[in-house]
Amino acid sequence: MRHWWIIIGLFAALLSAWGQNRPTILWRVGHGVPIGTHAVTESGDYLMANGYAGLDYTSLWRTDWVLNQPPGRGLVDTSPNNYAPAFTDACDAPNGPEYLLLTYHLAFSSRYLVVRRLVRGSSSYSGAIPSLYSGVFNAPHNICAFTPLRGNVNSRTLNRLVAVGTEAGELLLVSIQEPSAGTIQLVQEARTPAHSAALTAIAYDPSTRRIVTSGQDGLVRVWQLSGSLGSLTLSNVANLGNGFDIVDSVGFATNSSNQRLLITATKYSFRITAYNWNNGSPTPVPVWNTYIDPRRFGGWGATELRVGDGSPIGMVAVSAYTMDEQARGSILLLNPDTGELEYLLPAPFSWAHHLSYTMNNNSPLFFRYAGNTYCVDALGLRPISLSRRQQIGSPYSAAATAVQERGGFLAVGYADGLIRLYRGQTVVASNATEHQGARIVKLFWIGSGSAQQLISVDSLGRLRAWNLSLTRIAQLDLNYELEGADIRDDRFLAVIGQAAGTSAGAPKASIVSYDGGTFSRLSDFTPYGNAPGQSIAFDVDGSIWAKTYTHLSQWSSDYTAPTQLYAHDIEDGDGVIAVNRGTGRLVMSQFLPGQYAVLGVYRRPPGNPLIGKGLNSTDAARSILPVGRGNAVLLGDTDDLAVGTSFSLPGGAYYHFVARGDFYAGNLHNDTNTVYFAYSVRVVVPDEPLSIARDSANGNLFYIACADGSVVQATLPALQRFPLGFERLNWAADVHDTGVVSQAGNLDLESDWGTGYGNGYFFQTLNLFDLTNGSRRTFAPVGRAWNAPYVRLSPQGGVAFTQAGNTLGLWNLPALTPLLTYTVPLTPPETAFLNFVPLSNSQVAILRSYTTGVQVGNNPTQGLRISLGQVSGNTLNETNHFDLVSNNQPVHLRCGDTAHYAPIWSWSVQYLAFNSDGTRMAVLGVRLEPQAQNPCSTIQNISIWRRSPNSWNWTLERTMQPSSDYIGGAVSVQFHPSVPQLFYVGTDQGKLWRYDLQQYVPNPNDPATAQGVVVYSPSLGNPGAVTSMNIGEFRTDTGLTYTILAFGGGNGISVWATSACRAGALREVAFYRDGETSYTWIRLRQPQGNFNEINLFYGDARHITAAKINAPTVSFCPEDTNGDGLVDDLDLSAVLFNFGAVNCACPADINCDGIVDDADLSLVLFAFGRQC
Repeated sequence: MRHWWIIIGLFAALLSAWGQNRPTILWRVGHGVPIGTHAVTESGDYLMANGYAGLDYTSLWRTDWVLNQPPGRGLVDTSPNNYAPAFTDACDAPNGPEYLLLTYHLAFSSRYLVVRRLVRGSSSYSGAIPSLYSGVFNAPHNICAFTPLRGNVNSRTLNRLVAVGTEAGELLLVSIQEPSAGTIQLVQEARTPAHSAALTAIAYDPSTRRIVTSGQDGLVRVWQLSGSLGSLTLSNVANLGNGFDIVDSVGFATNSSNQRLLITATKYSFRITAYNWNNGSPTPVPVWNTYIDPRRFGGWGATELRVGDGSPIGMVAVSAYTMDEQARGSILLLNPDTGELEYLLPAPFSWAHHLSYTMNNNSPLFFRYAGNTYCVDALGLRPISLSRRQQIGSPYSAAATAVQERGGFLAVGYADGLIRLYRGQTVVASNATEHQGARIVKLFWIGSGSAQQLISVDSLGRLRAWNLSLTRIAQLDLNYELEGADIRDDRFLAVIGQAAGTSAGAPKASIVSYDGGTFSRLSDFTPYGNAPGQSIAFDVDGSIWAKTYTHLSQWSSDYTAPTQLYAHDIEDGDGVIAVNRGTGRLVMSQFLPGQYAVLGVYRRPPGNPLIGKGLNSTDAARSILPVGRGNAVLLGDTDDLAVGTSFSLPGGAYYHFVARGDFYAGNLHNDTNTVYFAYSVRVVVPDEPLSIARDSANGNLFYIACADGSVVQATLPALQRFPLGFERLNWAADVHDTGVVSQAGNLDLESDWGTGYGNGYFFQTLNLFDLTNGSRRTFAPVGRAWNAPYVRLSPQGGVAFTQAGNTLGLWNLPALTPLLTYTVPLTPPETAFLNFVPLSNSQVAILRSYTTGVQVGNNPTQGLRISLGQVSGNTLNETNHFDLVSNNQPVHLRCGDTAHYAPIWSWSVQYLAFNSDGTRMAVLGVRLEPQAQNPCSTIQNISIWRRSPNSWNWTLERTMQPSSDYIGGAVSVQFHPSVPQLFYVGTDQGKLWRYDLQQYVPNPNDPATAQGVVVYSPSLGNPGAVTSMNIGEFRTDTGLTYTILAFGGGNGISVWATSACRAGALREVAFYRDGETSYTWIRLRQPQGNFNEINLFYGDARHITAAKINAPTVSFCPEDTNGDGLVDDLDLSAVLFNFGAVNCACPADINCDGIVDDADLSLVLFAFGRQC
């Protein structure tokens, strides 16, 4: 007996630290919105990122955490309406204080400049965040631009200064001061009228202590800063511009002659202009003046340009973006010597635009950290290493058609049959005779070292092998026109073209072997179709793909007598194909006459020869990647692609470039209609790119042969992106033993290629976040869907179920490998796939809407249908369908005949739930309640169903509705995880209603007092509409088990606790609010092996947060069976009345051993008279 009371005492002690009103935050991931503006500290170790989505949140990030543990996590989020983050450099001394700056927008006024002290923490995730104290400067007018005066390494006191420009055209100097510890003051040091209209941008040159301003008056002015803190002056020393166009941005750059340049960008004429800075006295005649055609980067709306610091990569950096609904943009990199556009770093969906009050601080950001260069753009952080683009050799009048590099030799073939070998830019060999009068189609290097050979193929069907002196080794004439060729294992060649003497252009292909000295023609075959052959490629299994103008076919690897394996019609058009030798995926670039080219990526799953995009006219109309005239495609060994293309611009102009990046072909496991190409960088080339080669010693160095005869050498790194957040993290997540599983909706990667924002579609990924620190352990692409992402785990936790559009995906945990995908069919009269609930690792309930036969006047109606999906191998079979009807009448009914029946159309709401043994189901919906004025009006109702044994037939047990069964509107439903008869309803009144369905007797006059009902009404805070709830059972290190219930909504989370065997006796122990806008999901979990801690996971559409809550402080008195605060005869009677009851889950089982016996009686007698 004494041992039992020791356990009770230990439990009471354990529950002593709950009383706080905010959980201890362990980690948080997600920024929630695309990044618009950003800043970095002097050393590059901290980042600030600001995102715009109606309300602006600014997050602080540690660079090493982002790089080492993607997607990282923010140290702290500021409150909404903060814009344009900036850092000062270290003030007063190299290790002096640093400050972060923000503007604050309130009621369309942005007169406030907020400054906080940056406090560095340890290297762990528990490092310090910026101090809470801050200073605020209230400007005389709205702030339009500001910049801290950075770079004063020899006079670091000046790093305390901030230049501020207002909408009245004034230039102010403000100093940051700390008169005492924990106090920040902002002091106005100088003020001068700078422009006759709003000031638009500010730049600072620390070497001359001169400030450059631009304004809406079209002028650029230079100001000399003189004096010291307390006696500073500003004097105008130079002016530029003619006032004809607004100058939106100013900045600095350095050219290859170490000449300092002042760079300006205009608003309407799209001009980037460079002036010789001349030690602060800029010359009025520009060094160069470049027009930026907004169509080059996908912009068609009101376009804006912002100049940034491109010095870490030796270029002029400009962000260019549109202000239309697509808000597309790119970072443009210009040659500082000539102003020529060399590279683009496109952001698929930039969100780089700003409102008039958000400052012009969203210029492209490049910075150095730990010896590497990084770029921050709208989607996150990425390392970058670009060399200056250069041309190899001199352009010839004949167009270059083939280029191939190996072992330091660059081979170039031209349209007149000339072949040249280069080392660097020096021609070491050439031959103009063997292919005279023909176009070089392909070049291939074989062998290695001094024994390597070059194989050339021309348009007249001639094959040649060469040594390094371009002396012919072998030859073969096929005597028909060739358009494409490929090589396998340095031995077999496949060529394709048009059969000689065929007026209709019949296709023809050949397979040739080469042994190092002799060509042998092994076979000829006729590719499927009646149009000329264009391109040919070996597959990884040795089979051959052949493309004609109209068809695509696959041929066996029997090279002496190849047979056709597969054939398919394709959209008519020119194009090329290539096979990824690492993944086996096929890429086809197809030019549609009078339109544009499409780039499709294909795979061959079991039982399906080819799945992808662009195979026929229907698919091509929806193809995923318009790439202009996509003539050149080069594949790496993984999902790595370089593509050359030319866009036709109005007025007869063309834009030529090569883009390199990764395509998300992994999505094809569940979405046969969509492939995403997440490019990294583009290089601009002088003419149409016709061929691409990759340097054998440097996989990031590419050679591009262009139609003007030039060959461009350029660095195109595959840039890994470290996201600082997601567009939508999730509306629901779940917790697995190894991590938080969340489906995220990222930005649509189609948009920059001309297809727009994707009609609101999001690229969905499934993510597993580490439980201990929030780092993303792994992820997998799910697909593309318009709706908010959704994920649920099976009750056993081994399988994650996801939804993307009408596609249901099953994923193995924790590896996140796909198990299967299932497109939920909608067979008339079915109209929509609404929801799903996993019942086990291999079973899932699927909820649809369907059009019923019930008419309300002239209005058709919709009801609900539920089916059981059973996993069998790698497929899912729906074998049972049940319409939710009773007495032949739909229980849930509303007017309508189209998709998206939803009683509450929000993925933050669970409106389908099953109990722990699968015998009951609850559906939150509506039913018709006709009114005289509106025959289609509805009333909310909840239906409870009982399942027939060993079947999928359900019988309506009861319906529940507002006023009669609960007060207010229901917004979520859930069953107890282990007590099958306990059912919970969360309402919009901030209360949670619990029903014991075995005892429930409704009381319409007073639902809260009905038999079997308990109402949890938080008294410590109002959580708002209860959109999420979670119940968990936990054990102390003394072996005592208790239950915790957490439920919440828009205003907070209410926490209740009790002994596990007294599920109906929960008591409120805490109320938490963490500043989130709405808690759309909540999960409780006890760390393995840790009996003194409970982890609370919660999230909204922007964040996933892990918090630690200690065991609840509760006067734990299990002998007080009726909870009246006194152990008395009523409690003794409860034990005697239930004596002998087994598994009653009742308060009389005081010791929770599953039986009411003499042990429970002894406990009550021993505690008799105690006040609890």
